[in-house]
Amino acid sequence: MLKRSFNILTIIVLFSTILFAQDIKTGIKLYKNERYNAAKKHFLSQIESTKKPKQKAELYFYLGQTYCYSENMDSARFSFLQGLKNDADCALNYAGLAKIDLLTDNKLDFETNMKKALEISDEENQMVLMVLAEAYSNPKIKNFEKALELVDKALSIKSKDYSDVYLSKAKVYLGLNNGTEVIKNCENVLDIHPENPEALTLKAKIYLLINLKKEAIVLLEEALKGDSTYSPAYNELAEVYARLKDYTQAYQYYQKYINASEVTIEKQKRLASFLFIDKQYSKCIEILENILPKDDNPESSIRILAYSYMRLDENEKSISFFKQLFGLNLDSYLPTDYENYSDLLSKSGDEMQALEYLKKVVETDSSRKDVFGKMSVLYFKNKDWEGVVYSLKNKGKLTAQEYFDLSKANIFIGDKNINSAYQGLPQKLNFNDEQTSQLRIALLYYQAELKDAMNDSTKLATALSKLDNSVSSIMDKKQRPNWEALKSDWLNRVKAIVGTEYAKAESALTSLIEKVPTLAIAYIWQGRVKSNFDPDSEAGLSKPFYEKFIELSNNDTTKFKKELVEAYSYLGYYYYIKENNALALQNWEKVLELDPENVQATAVIKQLK
Repeated sequence: MLKRSFNILTIIVLFSTILFAQDIKTGIKLYKNERYNAAKKHFLSQIESTKKPKQKAELYFYLGQTYCYSENMDSARFSFLQGLKNDADCALNYAGLAKIDLLTDNKLDFETNMKKALEISDEENQMVLMVLAEAYSNPKIKNFEKALELVDKALSIKSKDYSDVYLSKAKVYLGLNNGTEVIKNCENVLDIHPENPEALTLKAKIYLLINLKKEAIVLLEEALKGDSTYSPAYNELAEVYARLKDYTQAYQYYQKYINASEVTIEKQKRLASFLFIDKQYSKCIEILENILPKDDNPESSIRILAYSYMRLDENEKSISFFKQLFGLNLDSYLPTDYENYSDLLSKSGDEMQALEYLKKVVETDSSRKDVFGKMSVLYFKNKDWEGVVYSLKNKGKLTAQEYFDLSKANIFIGDKNINSAYQGLPQKLNFNDEQTSQLRIALLYYQAELKDAMNDSTKLATALSKLDNSVSSIMDKKQRPNWEALKSDWLNRVKAIVGTEYAKAESALTSLIEKVPTLAIAYIWQGRVKSNFDPDSEAGLSKPFYEKFIELSNNDTTKFKKELVEAYSYLGYYYYIKENNALALQNWEKVLELDPENVQATAVIKQLK
């Protein structure tokens, strides 16, 4: 009877031990599946229900491990200490404390706790050695040599099952980027447990690193076939499909990963990023707007919300989130942040503010020369001709349209400078209309000489002297005294204001014509520029360009009526001053055909006939 009672007691103790081991395995599986909150609840529940100090101590160790994996080091330390309160000889809790000490740079306590863990275990506890190896191989520490020493020591200990040790060794080699050894150790695990999901997933991770994507998928699907609850396999599948640019599959597997592990803000942000790349903007917005109030690091969420609303053409909402993004006052922003916000501001009519953000793009990324093209468009719309020239000068290689815009901007600057140079002088000297016209012509000849002077100080002085003589020659005796009084200041003003903008316009139009030799309108503008170097039309510098324009326009009066009148008028005047009355008459008659009310053409034709 006594023997029978002893056997029953033995069975009860054995059964209790098996149940306890099973409870430990259940908790470990939870935290390996990244279900940290569930693992914490499980271990706390087991701690509450057990009365045995040694079991409590072991449960506290695994609770500490759970906190450690979820990066809550203070709670991990507290758990390990609680374990030691229940069993001062629990080597695992000393190993846990040593790990925390190493990760938090507490060197003195680390040495003490590591020594204690090894002494108590007599260096014969595989788990103690693996915990310490895990500490040394942590990305913050990267002492892989010491980690390998510890796992090799664990492998030398006699055991029925080395699979966990081989997994530990594989993870160390993963930190060393030694894929061959990772696979070798995973194969050792799989020889013992062919369906081990952790080994299959780790092996797949290496396959992904060496670009064997299809092979990685096969391994991960095999891992999930063996254990459909193993969340890291879903995560890796999401990454594989992201690499394959199948973002719909990536999103779906990442959602399964969250469902199999647990919901966190960071995971939801990652899920939203897959949705954004997959152009599922509305779903992406729904997730991010829900987590934003709880997000302590909202930069990426706000950015993706701004971009998502922009893709949906909900510009006001996009602008609102961009304002929030820039309100964070980050040390740096992406060039695309500035560029996209600039585009939105431009669409909303705030073009000056848009320009300011485009400037930030090139300040952030000096290689983005293309942005100067965008800037030039905004400057052109706002008639900021200096801004157009500045932008296109910095852009480098220009398109045909940009050469055209550059030429126009230089022409308009040149016109402004000439007008500014003689403004006020005719009134002060009491010029008549003819004298005012001659003054403008004199200034045009002056700027033409600047083109040839090429910053030669002697030639520049000669050009200014010629201007002085030209202006003096158009005055009568009564005007000269006033001219002498004003001359010095005025000539200095001209020297400061008038430049080579027309020459720059000429150069830009030459490049445009080289790019698009059949572009009719380019020749009309080149003709206009050339007339600034030949204001009396004596040299006929504009003639070949007006003629080419007429040829290319095919007399399309619907599209080019105004320009054709200009071209024929120039040619009519040119032939008139060259006393070729027949060709003069022919061109003026063309003007009258296009514009029957043209007063100048009517008068000249009457005179020629």
